[in-house]
Amino acid sequence: MKLKKDKKLRTILVGGISHDLRTPLNVIMILLNEAINNRDIPEELTEKYLTPSLHNCDDLLNLVNDILDYT
Repeated sequence: MKLKKDKKLRTILVGGISHDLRTPLNVIMILLNEAINNRDIPEELTEKYLTPSLHNCDDLLNLVNDILDYT
């Protein structure tokens, strides 16, 4: 009985993490990529703000994926 309850809680946790963290991060990364590829944005702003933000999102997404793999 406890094993079944633990499995159900794990499924809820993984689903919640996947939906509540991965989906928004993926959207943010898509928007950052679009902004980086936008030629109207000055290169210095892209290098100073957008590129580091994209790298940070990628690191965070990798961390979330590692946590999900571990569970």
